[in-house]
Amino acid sequence: MRVAGLVLLAALAYADASRVSTPGYLAGRQDRIAEIEKSLSSTAEQLARARNLFQSLREDEEAEAATTTTRGQPPAISLQDAAEQGDVAALAAHRQAGSDLNAEVESEGGWTAAHWAALRGQTAALKFLHEAGANLSATDRWGSTPVLMALEGGTVEMLEALVEAGVDLNVTDNGGNTPAILVADGLDHTAEKLLILLKAGADLEKANQRGRTPAHVLAERGEVDALRVLIQAGVNLNAPTPDGYTAADIAALNHHEEALKLLLKVPCRIRKRCRQTLSKKDRRRQIQSSPGRVPLLPVALQMDEGPLSRVRVGG
Repeated sequence: MRVAGLVLLAALAYADASRVSTPGYLAGRQDRIAEIEKSLSSTAEQLARARNLFQSLREDEEAEAATTTTRGQPPAISLQDAAEQGDVAALAAHRQAGSDLNAEVESEGGWTAAHWAALRGQTAALKFLHEAGANLSATDRWGSTPVLMALEGGTVEMLEALVEAGVDLNVTDNGGNTPAILVADGLDHTAEKLLILLKAGADLEKANQRGRTPAHVLAERGEVDALRVLIQAGVNLNAPTPDGYTAADIAALNHHEEALKLLLKVPCRIRKRCRQTLSKKDRRRQIQSSPGRVPLLPVALQMDEGPLSRVRVGG
């Protein structure tokens, strides 16, 4: 820009030195001055653009250097081990280092870190992964998600955390098992977990692909308190399996007397259903399968004597 200015001054000085003052000369001089000023303006704009571009490139380089320094290196513990052990600090370090929290850390089954945290009941780890953007609906090759794993074997605290996170509580695996079915087939606190699902609006009645409902599963296990939750929810306890067994039938077949008493509140259901679905040979097999004790099924069929005869139907 300084060079251009000197050129302009030299041109003006030369023009003054020539001492030519004709009208044509003056007009030409004004035109040349205008051209020089236009050229200087264009040069200044180009310099400004170049300066801005240089500054932008420099800022990008500084930002990249800062990001690289901040990320650092992943921790020594693997993403899978961190999730299994509930090591939230290690999970945070993986996230800071840029690790993919949704990556399949176990190739055979397609499990992610969230699957492992759910399987091991690591509530804090699963909560961190969710807040960090991990997909709690990622499916493995069996169609199971971290949510389903957490519901099957997780704690009450983990279930409450999932409800708070707003996960889909009606998702199913490849076998059609709902969260309610998995909770019904879980290890502990079944009634409490079902009550949480009920309050969260989960479906407690839907059957899986085998035609089994939460009521069937609970009757098979004799879970009286959990069955009361289903009754509170207004679940249809008369729904049969594809083989024609209701929850009451299943409770009787598995000798769960208290569960059967609870389920006998619908008049005559157990006797009618059992007579329709069990042959004499099946009934004889039930008696022979339990030497030394009277199975509940024949007693329920007769309803004439014994402890079940004292059940107040409809009460």
